[in-house]
Amino acid sequence: MKNKSKPKKPSSGWDREVGEILSKFRIGPNQIFKEIYRLRVFSNPAKIFSLFPKIFKNDTLLEVVHDKPFPSTIKQVHSKLPPDVPSNPLNEIMWAISRSLLYREELREFNALREKVEKSILVNDKNSLENALAIIEAKFGHSVWLIQNRLALSQHWNGIEETRKLVKSLDDSVKGNSLLKIIIWFVSRRIEATALRNQLEEELEKTIESFHVSLKSYLRVKLFDLQALKPSNVSNTLRIESNSSLIDHYETLIMVLQSAATNNLMSDAVAKIFEKPILALYNNVKDKRLLGVLRGIGIFNDEIPINEKRAFLIESYTRGNYQ
Repeated sequence: MKNKSKPKKPSSGWDREVGEILSKFRIGPNQIFKEIYRLRVFSNPAKIFSLFPKIFKNDTLLEVVHDKPFPSTIKQVHSKLPPDVPSNPLNEIMWAISRSLLYREELREFNALREKVEKSILVNDKNSLENALAIIEAKFGHSVWLIQNRLALSQHWNGIEETRKLVKSLDDSVKGNSLLKIIIWFVSRRIEATALRNQLEEELEKTIESFHVSLKSYLRVKLFDLQALKPSNVSNTLRIESNSSLIDHYETLIMVLQSAATNNLMSDAVAKIFEKPILALYNNVKDKRLLGVLRGIGIFNDEIPINEKRAFLIESYTRGNYQ
């Protein structure tokens, strides 16, 4: 008896759209750039989540917009700014989730190493911390996240003078990359904790006086307000972070989701849209911080609860609060 083949399901409208987008990609890099931004800016979040894995099977196409996800040199971090195209914050969040899922294996490994970094901090194990950061650099390249942790390590164990030498070395390595130079300088000043926050904010305003308004906003948030991100700053921050490194894009996404969940910024309707994507992200990358997000938007999980004191200690370490 012959096996009967199942009738093929009719192609959906989105499947046809995927075919049309991929066909336009063949025109060349400029068209790829335009089509990616059209999807990112003018679609809705559900459409982005559905189409993204069908369009982007690997990182080659995305590099036209985001550059290398894991920069091999420090100078490549923030080396290419994205176009100043305003986007819906929900779209930017969904784009970041979808991009993170494309690199789910890498981010699962990164999260395991990040937890080793945090445990090393908590038990004051310098060698273990240095080894974990070295592995992260070898596997995932350079990022502002890595710079910040290395500066915090130096400040904590080696003191101000050695840390200033490290800052000088980093600064020399990023000549021509003014955005990254500013970030390194102010991250080091914040970790050094020799100036009050309002003094640093005033210094930053003078430094970036001639910058475009979107870059000014990004730097204010990145350097001082990332832990209490306002909804109005989400889109711009994630957009610019996406051209830093994948690690920075992902870490900022986590902070955005934590802030939204903690401060009840997601309506029931929005939470419903993001329930499946956030669950998919947690199941694939196993980042325990997402458990708090899931609880915050009303999705309960029986896994190990988040240790809030532990999270506070880690944040204090990277910000130079050693009390």
